[in-house]
Amino acid sequence: MMNKVTFTTSLIDDDAEYAAKQKQACELLNLVWNSDEFKDAVLNNTHIATTGILWWKKSQEVKAFTSTLFSNEGVYEKLMSVQNPHIEQDIVYCRNPNVVGYEENGSPYTYVCKGWDESMDVFDIVDNMAHEYCHCLGFTHSSAKDLESVPYKIGSIARDLAKKLSQRNVA
Repeated sequence: MMNKVTFTTSLIDDDAEYAAKQKQACELLNLVWNSDEFKDAVLNNTHIATTGILWWKKSQEVKAFTSTLFSNEGVYEKLMSVQNPHIEQDIVYCRNPNVVGYEENGSPYTYVCKGWDESMDVFDIVDNMAHEYCHCLGFTHSSAKDLESVPYKIGSIARDLAKKLSQRNVA
């Protein structure tokens, strides 16, 4: 039996509008992450690139990179391995206008680039939080075009299921 994962989040920036969307996104992410639909989507996805680059660290310094082959079950187990992850977000200025966000080598700190915060709806935030959390677990991708990577695929699954759950709750 897998742990139930309960995400909490906080916003370092004092943007009240984004904070309200972020709170709603976190609530949706908790529903999605612990749902049978999410488990089935991860376990049965034939388009997830299950090679991931995982890192481990000592202090704040990255010590090693290793390429590891994961089964879909291995990806799901890793996603469910932390019971109460806390994601802290800050809105920052980014030099590259194509970058939506980033994280700091396994820390719970994630960043949303200024400008994107205004255009993101709650489902985009679910996608971004799930994507950045995958990075916090050590999964990475080679480029923004690597849509089959674990961070992009899990973000996409989370976003789609959040929309589905929202529509179900409205109906």
